[in-house]
Amino acid sequence: MQPLAAAVSHGPEETITVPATLSRPTADDLTAVPRRYLSYREASLYTGYSVRTLTRAIGDGELDCVEHGARRTIDRFDIDAWLAGKKSRRQAASA
Repeated sequence: MQPLAAAVSHGPEETITVPATLSRPTADDLTAVPRRYLSYREASLYTGYSVRTLTRAIGDGELDCVEHGARRTIDRFDIDAWLAGKKSRRQAASA
C-alpha cells in the first residue's frame, strides 16, 4: 500500500495517522496527517470510534462538525472535548 504523505501533530509527542487505502487500517498501513480539521475517517482513527458512531454523535448534537462547502470535517479540539465529556460521564456513573 502507498501511504498518504502527511503528518498531524497533536501536542509535542502525539500524532494521528491515516491509512493509505479504504480498507481497515493496520499499524503498518498508517502514516501521520497534519491538520486540525479531520475528515470523518481521520477522526475515526484518532478516536478509535467508528465513522458511524461519530456521525451519530454529530446528529445527536454531542459533537460539532465544520462545513466547507459540501465537505464536512471535525475539529480535533471538539473531538477532545467530546471525549473528555464521555470520560467524565463514565467516571461519574461508576462512582
